[in-house]
Amino acid sequence: SLTWIHNHQSVEGGIQVSSVNKAMYPEVTGYFIPTLIAWGEKDLALMFGDALLGVQQDDGGFLDSGSTTKCVFDTGQIVRGLFSLFEETKEEKYLDAVTRAINWINSTIDSTGRVSAPDVDVWGGVIPMGILLYALEPALNVSKKLNLSEEKLTLAIKQLLEDKNIEDFTSVSHFHAYVVEALVDLGERDRAKKALLPLITKLNSKNWIEGKPGRKWVCSTAMFQYAVICYKLGMDKEGDKFFLSATKLQNSSGGWFGSYGWVSKVFAPFGRVHSYFGMYFPRTEIPWVIKYFFDALNLRLINNFNNVADTFSDTIDINDGRLKYVLKAVEEREPSTLLDMGCGKGRYLSRISSEFPNIKLYACDLSTKVSEQLSSFANVKQGSLVKTSYEDRTFDFILITEALEHSVNVNAALREVTRVLKPGGSIVIIDKNKGKLGRMKLPDWEQWFDVNELSRKLEGLGIKVEINLNLEYENQSDKLFFGITGRKHG
Repeated sequence: SLTWIHNHQSVEGGIQVSSVNKAMYPEVTGYFIPTLIAWGEKDLALMFGDALLGVQQDDGGFLDSGSTTKCVFDTGQIVRGLFSLFEETKEEKYLDAVTRAINWINSTIDSTGRVSAPDVDVWGGVIPMGILLYALEPALNVSKKLNLSEEKLTLAIKQLLEDKNIEDFTSVSHFHAYVVEALVDLGERDRAKKALLPLITKLNSKNWIEGKPGRKWVCSTAMFQYAVICYKLGMDKEGDKFFLSATKLQNSSGGWFGSYGWVSKVFAPFGRVHSYFGMYFPRTEIPWVIKYFFDALNLRLINNFNNVADTFSDTIDINDGRLKYVLKAVEEREPSTLLDMGCGKGRYLSRISSEFPNIKLYACDLSTKVSEQLSSFANVKQGSLVKTSYEDRTFDFILITEALEHSVNVNAALREVTRVLKPGGSIVIIDKNKGKLGRMKLPDWEQWFDVNELSRKLEGLGIKVEINLNLEYENQSDKLFFGITGRKHG
């Protein structure tokens, strides 16, 4: 999927409309940005953001792709993206663009809260007005954070929510999913569940939801959107059904068609032809499927680690070879600051704290439920291996023990290591040897490593490494665990 994104950038620097339409799609470029940041693709996110700055209209709004109409929905999605870049970089250009975009959205709302959405001219009546909630929610959320006027946005959302049928499934499932996710984000969780549960009861043998009421095809984007909704609502089993069935549809290119499944055969004068009439981009790959794939995967990982938090060990024997390897490296390097990336319950950090009380300890983990008990001796943040939420060149020493194996985007994780590590700083990685695959059942996102390949990647990022191919553990010595120590070039 990452390859697909990199292969389908528009000339302007954003994401293409589709695999066949090479123009930039501002709306999708906008809401892709938070996803890219979360997955360690910050350079691409910055390029997308700057492309959007180049097409913002003088009044602050944004045009729909290929149209001369400024759209509330599109502008709301771009607010999501540009504000996430402002939070990431603190650059005023993004703040200014976000403020002007929200002011334009406010200009489409009258004093009663009615939205005069220019979008209707583009949609042609085939998209329910309720999806505006998905644009107004981020605009309101950002307005609160920036102390901008909230009155009109609040009124508009209230007016839309007064429609008791707003969550009914009457259109393409992709549009319906926009409405339901907006309900979740607005705190209307019961309404969201009420909208979702009837669809779950109608899942077919492939765990597909109808792409449109009464139709036999499936909308791939909607399946990932419904997975996101389920994960946000804590309905993990249902989310997995949507997520895994949609993942199976992925094309060899890394992308997805907009829809899959049943087509009709229509007699034509020159023979039989397939008809995809009424389906949603049935033979075209579209980028917004990938955005929701990554969003769903991120939530799936977070929920999984939260759910298994009780199974993580918070202790490690003082004679364990892995711990000895770490303590020796710390003693030799004498760091003043140390970060444990993917810290779990901090069983290594607690030992380091006891042995080296003068070191300032920091930690990050995807699951706050796992890492919450570390606060007594370490500064803890929620963060992933690809986005630690710490500043550049902060740490003298970084520790990654049995965590890299859980990083789906390993290259981005290694880039993050080099970003937050000071020049001359050190790193220790402990993980499992790819040659020992089969020793235990793995979750479908876990991977083990070829030590030499991993070392070459680190060397390519400016880290000189040393390898230990056999770390003893739990009184065993079978080359399951390896250790890598490295130093970042000064």
